[in-house]
Amino acid sequence: MVGTLRVPVELNRWPFNAFVRTWGHADDSGWWGLITWDQRVRINGERRRLDYAGWVPADQLRRPNWAKTIERLPRIELPADVGQWPNPLQWHGYYIGAWPVGGPPAHDGVIVITAPAWQDRD
Repeated sequence: MVGTLRVPVELNRWPFNAFVRTWGHADDSGWWGLITWDQRVRINGERRRLDYAGWVPADQLRRPNWAKTIERLPRIELPADVGQWPNPLQWHGYYIGAWPVGGPPAHDGVIVITAPAWQDRD
C-alpha cells in the first residue's frame, strides 16, 4: 500500500481529472502514476458514486496550471508482476491495478457512466 497524499492531475483520457497519490517506476515500462477519482456508476439501475484507483502511464498525466501544490509524492519501484502493484493506503474503493489504455473497467453488475452529468438521464 502507498501514501495518502494526493495532488490534482489532468489526464489525456478518461477520467480527465484525478488525483495522483504515488509515482512508481517499472523496469520494463517506465514511470506510472497511481491515480484516484470519484466515478459515477449505475448499480442495478440506481445511480451511485464509487471511488476508483489505478495505475496509469505517467506520460498521460500533467499538473493543471491552477494547481500550485508543492507536496512531494512518494516514489516507489514497482514489482515486475503487475498484479503485485500496490493500492492506496487504507483504500476502500474499487482498485483496478495497471490501466494503460481503454475505458474505465467495472466489476459485474456495475455500469460506468462517462457521459457528462447533464446528459445522464434514464
